[in-house]
Amino acid sequence: ADHLVVSLKSPWAGHPAGSLIALPTRPALQAAQVATKSQVEAQVEVGGRSVGEAMFGSLPGLTVLFAGGQERRSLQSWTRTKNFLLLATLDNVKSRVSFWRYVPCEKLGGCGRFEPSGDEAAGAIRGASLRAVDDDKSDLLWWTTNSFTRPSTLALADAARGPAGLELRAAEQTLEGGA
Repeated sequence: ADHLVVSLKSPWAGHPAGSLIALPTRPALQAAQVATKSQVEAQVEVGGRSVGEAMFGSLPGLTVLFAGGQERRSLQSWTRTKNFLLLATLDNVKSRVSFWRYVPCEKLGGCGRFEPSGDEAAGAIRGASLRAVDDDKSDLLWWTTNSFTRPSTLALADAARGPAGLELRAAEQTLEGGA
């Protein structure tokens, strides 16, 4: 794993609480060796910025997967598959799934990175849950949904198909008369 995925419970390095960020492992560990533990814990100011912000705020390869601190959007959960990170968010009470594709180091000639790969076209008032079947070997995931008018439904989806795969599965269920 050449990236750390960090869910922020409090503001850190210039990112608000509730954010989800991806840090390249090697540069993050190198930056962490620069400051002492007590400096980081005390959030000592360095040039008007906290140590965390000074060390990690401009780290090459840092990706903000979800920006926290938004009044009407929140991150519900996230899961990874072999090549994707999937984020389940609430946007004005509607759930939506976002896809981030991981591009490995070998293809970039340096450190790998996450790139946006699409969002569901429209959010829906429903409960939604995503869990990888085998996050080390495939992009398959369990997609569970429920709402006030439809019972809980478990489906097998493929993250490699992106948001269209989730929409296709919903259409198949409608045609079959299922939930």
